[in-house]
Amino acid sequence: MKINIPTPLRAYAGSQPTVTVAGATIAEALTSLITNHPDLKGHLYTPEGKLRSFVNIYLNDDDIRYLPAKESTATKDSDELTIIPSIAGGCYEIEDEAISDDENAQAAAAHGPWIPFDEVLAEYGLTVEKLLGRSC
Repeated sequence: MKINIPTPLRAYAGSQPTVTVAGATIAEALTSLITNHPDLKGHLYTPEGKLRSFVNIYLNDDDIRYLPAKESTATKDSDELTIIPSIAGGCYEIEDEAISDDENAQAAAAHGPWIPFDEVLAEYGLTVEKLLGRSC
């Protein structure tokens, strides 16, 4: 099966946009992915081995969180998994002073691995201004 790797995580997957792995279930496919590309593990999983809450994975068009068997869902060679990291960011006004994305990023970095908001948006041809319909 193919796993589509988002641009910010490609550096940990040999710069490949798509990786082919074997696996009879979603969990087996993801295990194969991190076995072949161990640097991805910390970006996808918590130290306890759970998928990180900000990592969204789709089996074809279905969010795996809503599949009855979740990660135990059976897969076929023709299936595709897509990893989509959650995005956050923008700007906030506090007492007429804007907080930049860099400051937001520094705060987010204190809470574990994160992916820069601008990189995720750029992958989908978006900008903060386009998303919000205004400039920060």
